[in-house]
Amino acid sequence: TQSTESSGINAEYGRLNKLSNVSVEPLDWRAPAGDISGDVVIAADVVFDPALLPDLVNTIRTLLSRPDNVCFLFSTVRNRATFDRLLECLEDAGLMFESLDLSYIHHYLIENVSDVKLLKITLK
Repeated sequence: TQSTESSGINAEYGRLNKLSNVSVEPLDWRAPAGDISGDVVIAADVVFDPALLPDLVNTIRTLLSRPDNVCFLFSTVRNRATFDRLLECLEDAGLMFESLDLSYIHHYLIENVSDVKLLKITLK
């Protein structure tokens, strides 16, 4: 599947950059594995179906098991209501989040940087 291929590619990038402590794991948000942990969680292009957002946020909350853990979530805002629902779910789950500045990214990397959000998510 595309998810498995992407995971393999990302793991290979980590290996090529001599990052021995990086792992890439597929997750089913409806039933996240309890044995996955890490200091930093990176999520990209995962905000698309409002019905799945509570499960996504619950998975993020589970992965942020220690106060020093952090999740960086990249999202293209295709539907403002869906993105706003994500923010509501984060608040309801008791998670702190801040939108990080992406204005420094050159326009040739992202067509419309104003549509792309990077959230830093942590435990309260």
